[in-house]
Amino acid sequence: MTPLRLPLAFLAIPQFDPESDDPRVLLKLRKPDFRFNFALNCMTFSCSECVPIYTVSRLDAQLDEATRQVVEPVLRFDRERRTVYLPKICDWYAGDFGFEDDVLPTATQNELDNASLGVLLSYGRLEDATMLEYAYGHPHALVSAYEYVAYDFRFRESLALDQTQPSARVYRYAYTSTESKRSSSAMSAAMDYRSDGGSSTESEDGAYYNPSVSSNAAIKSELCSCSSRVAASASSEAEALSLPVGEEEIKPAIIDLQPETEAEAPTVPCCSACGYAMLVVPQAELLKAEAQLACRCCLLVLPDSCFSNTQKSEARSAVRKCKACTGNVHRGEPPRVTPTRAKPELPIEQRRTRTQERDQEYIDVFTNRVARLKMARRALLRKREAASKLRSSKTKEDYEQQIATEEQALDRQAALLKRENPTLFDQLNSSVKIKKPSRNADRDQKKKTKKQKARTKEWVASKKKRKAEEAAARPRPKRRAPAVDPSTYTPPVSRAQEQVPARGIPTRARASTRSQTTGAEVKMEVKAELPKVEPKME
Repeated sequence: MTPLRLPLAFLAIPQFDPESDDPRVLLKLRKPDFRFNFALNCMTFSCSECVPIYTVSRLDAQLDEATRQVVEPVLRFDRERRTVYLPKICDWYAGDFGFEDDVLPTATQNELDNASLGVLLSYGRLEDATMLEYAYGHPHALVSAYEYVAYDFRFRESLALDQTQPSARVYRYAYTSTESKRSSSAMSAAMDYRSDGGSSTESEDGAYYNPSVSSNAAIKSELCSCSSRVAASASSEAEALSLPVGEEEIKPAIIDLQPETEAEAPTVPCCSACGYAMLVVPQAELLKAEAQLACRCCLLVLPDSCFSNTQKSEARSAVRKCKACTGNVHRGEPPRVTPTRAKPELPIEQRRTRTQERDQEYIDVFTNRVARLKMARRALLRKREAASKLRSSKTKEDYEQQIATEEQALDRQAALLKRENPTLFDQLNSSVKIKKPSRNADRDQKKKTKKQKARTKEWVASKKKRKAEEAAARPRPKRRAPAVDPSTYTPPVSRAQEQVPARGIPTRARASTRSQTTGAEVKMEVKAELPKVEPKME
């Protein structure tokens, strides 16, 4: 382990040589473990009147619990100040934390602090885990400083359990009358202790040692862990240890102070000013960027490619926003979280009044009118050049007369603009430049239009061909005849007799034949209708 300072006993005790036959070689750690610093040193939430005893079978879980009790209320990230707060022990034993992250011996203090943050991520609060992981992965963009929380040497029972108290659960123990007396005597004996110039932790206790107090302190055989939460990156999980059984059993009463509803931490870090998700830029891309700019909304340092051309200008340096904070990454998406911080505003000296805004609007409109006048004069000049190439004819005279009329109108418009604002007109007339069109502009435009038409024709032809192929490949549905029951089937009746005979040309022979046939038929019908007469016998 990394020594805090050389004790006075170091002058009398022989130095430790790992290669010698010293029996202490067997007890040496093969690899530094930062958790021993939290378990063996006096500090907030791990120092109590009960002496913990570590066992081999549960050593890993006990060390995790001791580390979590110290790190959970201390480790946090201030987004406004862009500062990470670490326990003070990370400053004293920085070498033990850097070993876990494979930090070089020549590493800077910021690299050691970042390594300490990396190994302590799994012991922090769950609601701060997402932001701390993002800060650890992007230290150059998000973290500007590392600070150490002031060390507190008081016992756990004498602290004001307000902000330093874990927010999820609080465990308290209810003792009997005899046990409460024993606990109070142990507490008084512990508080009557005073430093005698020993270690650095003893020099700041602020109490005195009274040897007359002979009450025995309540001693626990093991470090009790009623509950434990380990992040996914941890390899072990804390276990609940049983309390010692003595003459009078200590009955723990666990008071659950968990709030009714806990806000779930967002899966993606969000800006506290605008509520949009932050840009996640890999560290390698950030280091390779030619230029880096600071976003005044999410307080991140990002490559210049993460900003629009408008935001890159120096005029926007005080209120510069990245593409995520302006809402241009996912257009139309609402903010993911409720903003808790005010958005950046322009300084007072850069803000415009209503009068200044109206003046600027007038200047913009006047500039547009002058530019249009210069463009019209440039077009009139091209018309004069085209008219000079024509032969003398009546058409040429009419064309020149039309050009002269347009020139008079432009001169009248220029006189009105100059009368309105002479100084600004002369200034804009000399500064505004009209880009001369290229000679091949018309030809290029025709080629472009021709290519577009060809592409459109090809696309239409390919679409028709594709539809025809799909129609040919699609099987045609077969037409099914209606189902016929053979038992009840009757063939259709021939209507050849009902057909009307063809009409012929009337002649005398046909008329006589037709009249005789009709008369015979009538006679037959009348004969058939005569009633039968039976003779009467007298």
